[in-house]
Amino acid sequence: MSLSLSAAKAPLLADLDSVLTRSSHTQRVDALRSVTDLFISSEPSLTDEQAALFNSVFQRLVSNIEAAARAELSERIARLPQAPHGIVRGLALDPDIQVAQPVLLHSQVLRDEDLVCVVENHGREHMLAIARRETLGAAVTDALVEHGDNEVIRVVAANDGARFSRAGFHRLIDRSKGDSDLQEVIGTRPDLPDDCYPALLAQATETVVRKLNAAHCFHDASRIRRAAHDAADRFAALLLDEDSDLAQAMLEVQALRDHGRLDERQLRDFARRRQAAHVLATISLMCDLGLAVAKRLFDLDTIDPLVVVAKANGISWLALRDVLRARDDRGSTEAALAQAFDAYTKMSRETAGRIIRFWQVRDPSVRPPSAA
Repeated sequence: MSLSLSAAKAPLLADLDSVLTRSSHTQRVDALRSVTDLFISSEPSLTDEQAALFNSVFQRLVSNIEAAARAELSERIARLPQAPHGIVRGLALDPDIQVAQPVLLHSQVLRDEDLVCVVENHGREHMLAIARRETLGAAVTDALVEHGDNEVIRVVAANDGARFSRAGFHRLIDRSKGDSDLQEVIGTRPDLPDDCYPALLAQATETVVRKLNAAHCFHDASRIRRAAHDAADRFAALLLDEDSDLAQAMLEVQALRDHGRLDERQLRDFARRRQAAHVLATISLMCDLGLAVAKRLFDLDTIDPLVVVAKANGISWLALRDVLRARDDRGSTEAALAQAFDAYTKMSRETAGRIIRFWQVRDPSVRPPSAA
């Protein structure tokens, strides 16, 4: 079956009917090869109509042909950017891994939903082929982490071109329990979100932690400390506020900080609008107090501890005054503000820092004052 595109366009389907109904299996395989040759030579300049025609021809030829011929077709079209989506998807879903593997590994025609469908309907070998693709979207890695066995998960975790959702990373960490090799792979990924480190460290063995630290995977201690503190603060917010107002405020303020937008101006804005939960969350993060500790300070009848915290962390008097006025009218009288101003102006930052370090000795949950 020797064809040129101009000669084949009209009679191709009619010729195909003859091949399918009156030819031997060998002749059908030869026909598939000829059509494949024609497609490869024509692929860069095909119109949408011609591509659809080839898709129909391929679909009919492979519907009743041996696996070896299907595998050959899969190998030949796997890297073609304009290969017909329908036939490529069909090959990817083929239960024979020899047929499916070339397109699963290489075809850029396949969509994320196609790959997820393969993961959900086929076994380990199909998943391994997908896990080794050059690039993978988060929807696909989520499916692989959920359905794959240990080998599949190790392969996809080690794939530098794979993207993971935050939920996918947490699920990956869950599945790494007892698998130090996988924990080490996860810890070396540069895209691992900060808030995943505490969960990974909780699972990891001491040997893994030492290896990751030696490889400078943690970059610096402050990154791990911040991640652990953020997770603790969000948990504390849920416990401290039954209506979750504080938890939501903490999430919003953490996002502002992560984008470099959390500063004294923002603190004063929250205070002037009497957004108490946001003020509390902002003080907690700007002063690195820990939300539970900050909440205790806000709930005290005396304003002296807040004066100490503000001074130690370089918060101006004007900002502190706005914060005190936002405390449900506690400490906002003129007499109380005058007393606070007198204490603030007379206290040095070094003295305030020493007071906080003394608090730390008595209460380890109190964090050190932020750096200047």
